Amino acid sequence: MDDEERRQNFSERINPSWKVDEFATHKEWLLKELRVIGFAPMEQQLTFIRTVMKRAPNLRTLVLKDYPSCEHCEAIGALPRSERLPKEHVYPKGKDEQDVVVMQLTGEIANPHVQMIFVD
Repeated sequence: MDDEERRQNFSERINPSWKVDEFATHKEWLLKELRVIGFAPMEQQLTFIRTVMKRAPNLRTLVLKDYPSCEHCEAIGALPRSERLPKEHVYPKGKDEQDVVVMQLTGEIANPHVQMIFVD
């Protein structure tokens, strides 16, 4: 399996494990980019991302993408996701909310080495 196939397989994983203890190895990861599709600023996702950031010193890009819209849900008249869930489970809209997420992920780090990209 070449690097491109490996990257596609990893990025298309539907049910990721958020268990940080699965990363108990001291080995550094060579990861340069992390994409989280269906991002919500819930503590389990924030903890997972912070752990990956610590474990992958070469990580330069973090892409946080909203949940894809559901055509079936819209067709049956279901409320949009943002209206069904509590605020902490909804993708951060606007610069102010996104800045809060950046602070939650970087904490006290003065010059975080990761560029964070928010994609609706």
